[in-house]
Amino acid sequence: MPAAARAGAVDRLILVAAPAVLGELRQALPPALQQRVVAELRKDLVRATPAELRRQLPHGALNRPL
Repeated sequence: MPAAARAGAVDRLILVAAPAVLGELRQALPPALQQRVVAELRKDLVRATPAELRRQLPHGALNRPL
């Protein structure tokens, strides 16, 4: 992902992870990706369906143009 961020392919990032992992994930991101984080969701959604993911993400997070 860092290479994609440098290439401009990642303009925003939503972090979704279990509470115990989210802090580690945030710290592991390089600065180029940290700057693109627009929201965080402290939930374990590994087994969530696409519809469940849409319901859990901040309103409009998937509707913004890329």
